[in-house]
Amino acid sequence: MIRFIRLVLLLFVSLSILLSCERVKEPEPVIRPVRFIHVSSTEVGQVRTFAGVAQTGDKASLSFRVGGKVIKFLVKVGDKLKKGSLIASLDPADFELKVQRTEASLVRARAQERNAEANYERVRLLYENRNASLNDLDIARADFESKKAAVVSVKKQLNLAKRELSYTNLIAPIDCAIASKQVEVNENIKSGQPIVSADCGSWEDVKIDVPERFISEIKNGMPVTVTFDTLPGESFQAIVIEVGVAATGTATTYPVKVRQTKPNPKVRSGMAAQVTFRFESLEGKRHIIVPLIAVGEDRDGRYVYVLERKEGELGTVRRRAVTIGALAPTKIQLLEPLGKGEVEGMEILEGLKEGELVVTAGVKRLSDGEKVKILGLEKG
Repeated sequence: MIRFIRLVLLLFVSLSILLSCERVKEPEPVIRPVRFIHVSSTEVGQVRTFAGVAQTGDKASLSFRVGGKVIKFLVKVGDKLKKGSLIASLDPADFELKVQRTEASLVRARAQERNAEANYERVRLLYENRNASLNDLDIARADFESKKAAVVSVKKQLNLAKRELSYTNLIAPIDCAIASKQVEVNENIKSGQPIVSADCGSWEDVKIDVPERFISEIKNGMPVTVTFDTLPGESFQAIVIEVGVAATGTATTYPVKVRQTKPNPKVRSGMAAQVTFRFESLEGKRHIIVPLIAVGEDRDGRYVYVLERKEGELGTVRRRAVTIGALAPTKIQLLEPLGKGEVEGMEILEGLKEGELVVTAGVKRLSDGEKVKILGLEKG
């Protein structure tokens, strides 16, 4: 009996140990750490920078003024041409025949004119000697004037035929560079059909889109500074030459074009550029700027996560929709815990106010109402 009791106790202890080993502790919830920055305003309203693209001052789509078969193409993409350089030629045979036919018509018209003039002189003499009637004289004069007008008409036809013959050669209208070719040799083309696209002139313009809140401050002749991503450390002076009066597409931005004050051979069409304006009328105004990494964007629009402090180092993040302005032209001086240095900032027009805490790391991985651990709170 005692042995049976001992055996039962041993089995009970063994089973208890086995069950305790199989127990799995429930995982503690992971609290994501975040960094933040205090929202504050700064005086950067007088300077604004907008992104743009360089383009040649004069773009041209060159074409023949007559149709025909292309028999000669003397240029390739990238060639730089002087004014008057031959680009391509059409088969001139049909146009040469037209010139020859018109020249023959002119010879006949001149012969008829001389004959009508001689007849008119003869009838005039007869009329003066009372051997011809006034009606005969009028008929002879009318025939002579008709033949004379026919000569003038055929001369104009001949000039037109010669011009059409000259149109079989496509000539560079000014100094330009070939950007693209649309046809090849032996193709039949129509009058006005684009043959090549050319970048003409020595001036490089930069086209930008300006938000509506700044367009009223921009005037023709306004000086600006232009920099290019491919030319680091260099800046160029330019002036505004065109200011749009209607918004582009569905965006509330207006097209503005600036031109460099001096031709710049380093700049090529298509280069990314930054155009900096200084608005004196905006000087002294304060604006809220946050780092670019603090602003997220999805199908619902742009947003930030505002940090609400709880007990200790814990807090809750709240998604907040924001309206942005232009990319800040000045740098934001970082404070701890972000580290020292400067970053590019985004202007916030609506959605934030001074003193709030904005998350600056891992914005895309957060969700509204999520509990987080605040890093560097003692230094914030």
